[in-house]
Amino acid sequence: MLLTLANFIATASLMPHGTCYLWKPGLVGLHLVSDAVIGLSYFSIPITLIHILRKRADIPFNGIFLLFAAFIVFCGTGHLVDIWTLWHPHYWISGYIRAITAVVSFVTAIALTYLIPQILALPTPEKLQEEIEDKKQKEQFLRSIYEGVTEAIFVVQTTNKDEFIYESINPVCEKLMGITSKQIEGKTPEEILPNDVALSIRERYNYCLSIGESVSYEECLKFNQSEECSWWITNLKPLFDEVSQIYRIVGTSLNITDRKQAEAELQKSEERWELALQGTGDGIFDWNIKENEAFFSTQYKEMLGYTDSEVENSYQGWQNLLHPEDIDLTEATWKAYLNHQTPQYSVEFRLRCKDNSYKWILARGMAQWNQNGEAIRMVGSHQDISQRKAAEAEIVRLNQELEARVKRRTTQLEESNRHKDRLIESEKLARSEIEIYEDIVENIQIGLCIWQMDDLDDITSFRLTTINPAASQMLGVDINHFVGKPIEECFPNVLHREHIAIVEAYAEVVKSKQVKDLGEFSYGDDRIPVSFFEVTAFPLPDNLMGVAFNNVGERKRMKNALAESERLYRNVVNSVKEVVFQIARTGIWTFLSAAWTEITGFNIKDSLLESFTNLMYAEEDKRKGRELFESVISGEQEHFQYEFRILTQDGNFRWLEMYAQIEHNSDGETLGVYGTLNDVTQRKQTEAVLQARADELAQINLILLQTTRELEKRNKELDQFAYVTSHDLKAPLRAIANLSEWIEEDLQEVLTPDTQKQMSLLRGRVYRMEDLINGLLQYSRVGRIKTQPETVVVAQLLEEVIDSVSPPEEFTIEIVGEMPTLFTEKIPLQQVFSNLINNAVKHHNRLDGKVTISVREQDQFYEFAVADDGKGIAEQYHQRIFVIFQTLEARDKRENTGIGLAIVKRIVEEVGGTITLESQVGKGTTFRFTWVK
Repeated sequence: MLLTLANFIATASLMPHGTCYLWKPGLVGLHLVSDAVIGLSYFSIPITLIHILRKRADIPFNGIFLLFAAFIVFCGTGHLVDIWTLWHPHYWISGYIRAITAVVSFVTAIALTYLIPQILALPTPEKLQEEIEDKKQKEQFLRSIYEGVTEAIFVVQTTNKDEFIYESINPVCEKLMGITSKQIEGKTPEEILPNDVALSIRERYNYCLSIGESVSYEECLKFNQSEECSWWITNLKPLFDEVSQIYRIVGTSLNITDRKQAEAELQKSEERWELALQGTGDGIFDWNIKENEAFFSTQYKEMLGYTDSEVENSYQGWQNLLHPEDIDLTEATWKAYLNHQTPQYSVEFRLRCKDNSYKWILARGMAQWNQNGEAIRMVGSHQDISQRKAAEAEIVRLNQELEARVKRRTTQLEESNRHKDRLIESEKLARSEIEIYEDIVENIQIGLCIWQMDDLDDITSFRLTTINPAASQMLGVDINHFVGKPIEECFPNVLHREHIAIVEAYAEVVKSKQVKDLGEFSYGDDRIPVSFFEVTAFPLPDNLMGVAFNNVGERKRMKNALAESERLYRNVVNSVKEVVFQIARTGIWTFLSAAWTEITGFNIKDSLLESFTNLMYAEEDKRKGRELFESVISGEQEHFQYEFRILTQDGNFRWLEMYAQIEHNSDGETLGVYGTLNDVTQRKQTEAVLQARADELAQINLILLQTTRELEKRNKELDQFAYVTSHDLKAPLRAIANLSEWIEEDLQEVLTPDTQKQMSLLRGRVYRMEDLINGLLQYSRVGRIKTQPETVVVAQLLEEVIDSVSPPEEFTIEIVGEMPTLFTEKIPLQQVFSNLINNAVKHHNRLDGKVTISVREQDQFYEFAVADDGKGIAEQYHQRIFVIFQTLEARDKRENTGIGLAIVKRIVEEVGGTITLESQVGKGTTFRFTWVK
C-alpha cells in the first residue's frame, strides 16, 4: 500500500509534458486552449443532460443518460489533467483518471448494448404521429357518440370526500336541465337542482360509491316548478383509478315517461276488461285448437261452483264436465262450425257442477282461421240459462197439464155435475200452480212479454197483456203502464218496414202453434235506445203468444269492434309499399300483403305455401337465404337482413331487401319468421352509378397525382437551375468587386479622384447585379417553396422586421391597434412586411419620416395597411411599380433592383389575397394587402 502511494506521488523523475513540446508557445498554447475548451464542453454536456432529465421525467432509459454524463465528466477531467501535466508531471493521477474513464465507458458500452433492442423498438416520429392521429380519430368518434346519443350523459367527480362535482354533460342533458356543460362544470347537485331532487340524487351517488358497482334504477324527477314530473331510468357506473379508488361516476339517463304512461293505460285497460267480464256474469273460454290448450275465466269456474285450480285448462277438462247425453250434439255443433258448415257457433248443453248437479249453458264463440282455412283458435262465452230452461220446461209442463185438466174438466161437466166439488178443488190446485208459474216469470232473468192477438187476420191487433220485470230492465224503460195497449203504442217503430217481419213472425207463431227462434235483430225508438235483442216466440192458448228476449247489444258491439279492428289492421298492412310476410318453420309463405303482387307480379293465392327461396333467382342467393333462415329458426340469431335478385312475372329483374325476425307463440315456441320485403332496385342502380363515378374519379386522381409528381420534379430542377445560375453569376461578380478593391489598394497613390469614382461606380454596379440576381432567385421561388404553417404573432413578427430594417434614430415606425395572431406560413408574411417597410424607409425624402402599420378585420381576411408620410407616388405609376425591374428613380441616383414590390404582389396573390396602392404626390403612400385568416 505504501509502495503504491509512493509510486503515485513520486513523479519528480519525470518531465512535464510541455517539455515534449519543446516549450514552444504556439504549440503549448494550442494544446492548452484545445484541452480547456474540450473540458469545459464536456462538463456542460452532462449538466445539460441532467437538466433535461429533471425537466422530462418521462424520457425512457434515463439510466443510460446518467452513465453518459459520468463518462463525459471523466473525459473532461482527463483533458483538464492534460493541461496540468503540461507543467506538472503527475502522470499517475492522469493514468488513474483515464482508468476510471475506461471503466465507466466500458460499463456504458455494455449497458448500451443491452438497451439496443429496446431503443430500436421505440416508435418512430411517423409512428407516433400515426398513433396521435388514431387517438384523435377515436376521441372524435367517442365525442360524436357522447354528443349524438339520445340518452342524457353526465360525469361526476368523486375525488373530494362527501362531495359530488359535475365535470360535464352531453347536449341531451343540457337541453333537459336547461343549462350548458360549461355552466354546470365544478358545481354540486344542490347548486343546480331543486333540494328534493338533489337529495335523492346524492343518495343514489352514495349508494353507488358504497357498493362499488354499477347501479340502475327508475326515478321520477321534476327539474323545475314549471314542468311536470318525468320518469327516467338511470345507470351509474363507477370508474376506478390505479389504486382501485373510485374517482369518477359516469351516468346515463333515458326518458321512460311514455313507457310509464303506456303501462298505466294498459293497467286501466286490463281493469276495464276484468270489470266487463265480471259485469256480464258470463264465463269466458279461449281454446287453442292446435295445442289442445284452453283458458277458462274465473267467472266460468265459479258459475259451476269450482275454484280456479279444480278445472283442467284443456278441451278434455271441459268434456269431463259435459253431460253424457249432450256430448254428441255439442261436438257435432262445433265441428260443423269449424268446418264452415254453419255460420256461427251457438249451442246449449249441460255442465256438471261441483255438487254433481247440472246447469244448462248457452255457449257462443268465434274462431280464428289460418291461411289454409283451418281453425287454430276459438274464443267465446258460456251463459248460465238454467233458469230459462227451467222456466221453458215449466211452461211446457204447465201447458200440457192445463190442457189435460181442461179436457178432463169438460168431460166431467158433460158427464155429471156431481163432480162439481172435485172440479172446484182441481181449480184451486190449478190456481196454486199458476201462482207458482207467475213467480217464476217474475223472477226469471230473461225479458218476457205475453201478447194477445185479437184478430188472426190482422197482424197489428197484438195487445200487450203481461210483462215481467226483466223486460223493462233489458229495454231500459218501464213499460208496465203500456199493459193492455196495442203493439204500435208499446213499440212505435215495430210496424215500420224494417221491423214488420218480426210482427209477421209473431202472427205465424200464433197461427201455427210452433215455437220459433227469431234470432237477433236491432230495435230502438224515442224511449228505447237502439240495441240488439235475441228473441224466441212461443205459442200460448187463446191466441196468446209469449216472447222471450235477451239484450245482446253489448256482445254485438264487442263483435263489431273486433271486426273493425281486424279491418283496420288489414288496411294498414295492405297500404304499406313493403311486402309484409309470414314464413312457417318449414320455409313456406303463410301470409303475403297486397304489395306482393305489385312488386313481383305474382298472384298472392298462387304464391302461398310455396318455399320462400323459390322467389330468389340465383342459386347462391337461395343457399344463403336458406342458411340465414335456418340460423334464425335454430335460435342462433333473432333476425337477419338479406338482399337478393328476383325475376318478376313480366320477366324483369328486381333487387329485394328481406328483413325477417323470429316469431314465437305465447308459450315461447318458434312458429316461424315474419318481416318485410322492400324493393331496393333503384338504390342498387344508384349504387352502381356511384361506383362507376368513383372509379372515374380514382382514375382522374391517379392522373392528377402523376401530373403533380411531374410538376414537383420540374420545380426541383428549376430550383437547382436557379441556384446554380445565381451561384455561377455571383462568383465572377465577387471576383470583379475584389479585383477592383485590390487594384485600388495597389495603385492608391497614382489613382486620380475621377478614377477612384469610376472604381466605386464599378463596385456599385457589381453589388447591384448581385442584388438583382438574389431578387430574381427569390422571385422565382415564390409559390413553389412551401413551409409548414405555424402560429404567427403578427406584433412580434413586426418587431423582428423593424429591428432588421434598422431605420434612422429620427425615423418613427408606429404599430396602431392590436395585431392578430394567425396560423399561416411565417416566411412569406415576413417578406411582405420587410419589403414594404424597407421601401417606406429607404425611399422617404426625410430622415424624420413616419411609417404607420394598422390592421382591419374582414369576414375571411385581415387587411393590413403600411402607410408613410413621404413624397408620394404619381397615379400613372400605381400599377407600374408592381412590375418586375421597374423603378421610379434612376439606379445611379438610388440603388434599387425593382423586384421587391413584384415579390410582394406575387406572395400576396399566391395566398389568395390582394394588394392595392393609395398615394398622391406630396401626401404619402399607403399599401393595403389582405391575408387569409
